[in-house]
Amino acid sequence: IQAAVDVATDGDSVIINPGVYRGPDNRDIDLGGKKITIQSTNPSDPNVVDATIIDCTGAPGELHRAFYVAGCSGAEISGLTITNGLSSTGGAIYCKDSTLLVTYCRILRNATMAGRADGDRDGGPGGAIYATSSILTLRNCTLTHNTTGAGLGDGGDGAGVFCTGTGRLTVEACQISRNAAGDGGQEQGTSSPAGHGGSGGGIYCAGGCILEVHNSRIEANVSGAGG
Repeated sequence: IQAAVDVATDGDSVIINPGVYRGPDNRDIDLGGKKITIQSTNPSDPNVVDATIIDCTGAPGELHRAFYVAGCSGAEISGLTITNGLSSTGGAIYCKDSTLLVTYCRILRNATMAGRADGDRDGGPGGAIYATSSILTLRNCTLTHNTTGAGLGDGGDGAGVFCTGTGRLTVEACQISRNAAGDGGQEQGTSSPAGHGGSGGGIYCAGGCILEVHNSRIEANVSGAGG
């Protein structure tokens, strides 16, 4: 997939045949600031979406997400199943300073890392999607069973979607369900909380980001213990 993205130019579409895509160049896909579409052969067909899978195979010692989107003024991701991403921020998709449309995607079982004693003590934000200073639209998507990391300090916010900065998040005809933000940590040797649990089991918006939700189901999401 990355090879196709690398040769694409603004206005092109990268069309992915049904199959399971793993390993180098099929994850951590960098759009390179291009205005392109990455899609399955028929995004509006649920059977095609179910069969066109980016399996990030992320693990604690080997962090991987599906897409890195930065500086893109009109990119689109459509009709894909994205799963098993694990990253410090944005388990499946990281979006920065971009305009991004995500349609007809199933984004499930992605996660962010837990806090560390030798680094950031907070769990990572954006279990499925992290967006900062971006215009992000989710349309006809399902985000489910995504999680943010527990914290030695605070748990990660926004298990479904985390949006911050002077941008806009629009959610249309989506289902965001059964996502879970990470628990806060405890003071060493006590049962007292050292940090708050993650907020926004489904959606977390902060830092001036404008949120619009239309015709969507947001249910059975949970914030972290202590949140």
